[in-house]
Amino acid sequence: MALSQQMDDVVGGQFKIRGENVKSVLFQAQEWMSSSVGHRFRYLAVRDCTGADARETDYMVAIDFLYALPGEKDFEREHQDFYHKYTDLLRRAFGNGLVRWDISTPVTVVSLKAA
Repeated sequence: MALSQQMDDVVGGQFKIRGENVKSVLFQAQEWMSSSVGHRFRYLAVRDCTGADARETDYMVAIDFLYALPGEKDFEREHQDFYHKYTDLLRRAFGNGLVRWDISTPVTVVSLKAA
């Protein structure tokens, strides 16, 4: 029996922000959760992280997420709307500090447990 579930209506991924501290990025994530679409975030975490390779020494913070698409429009359109909305919000908040992102769908979830 499989312990995983493919979620076709969920976007998952990570944003990486350079040169910010966890508190400032956490504030941004909390704003997302308190917005009118905050309930769509199935998972949202802010954590310290490293760059793409060992040569990068800049301090980075990551936002990891699972976000349920509304299912009101064409799937590709909703995926693009999510991407544009949240990369725009992060660029306005952190400028060129938003250095990497990885966003995909569908997402296969192995396990989500409450702490």
